[in-house]
Amino acid sequence: MKILLLSLIFNLYLRKPAADRFCENRGWNESYAYAIDPDIGRTRLLTGAVCEGSYCDGFAYIRCRD
Repeated sequence: MKILLLSLIFNLYLRKPAADRFCENRGWNESYAYAIDPDIGRTRLLTGAVCEGSYCDGFAYIRCRD
């Protein structure tokens, strides 16, 4: 399953901070592992913005911990 969230700011690849924010939004303290799923196309960002290009990346998975 693809998690279609990557950056806090459109087209800015923050990776760890974005993964941490994803975890925090779900009640965890931080991410400890993640993998980028490149060029997945239409993606909704954590800001609510949408990346429409074929160049948009997402997460293949994010693992969270307390």
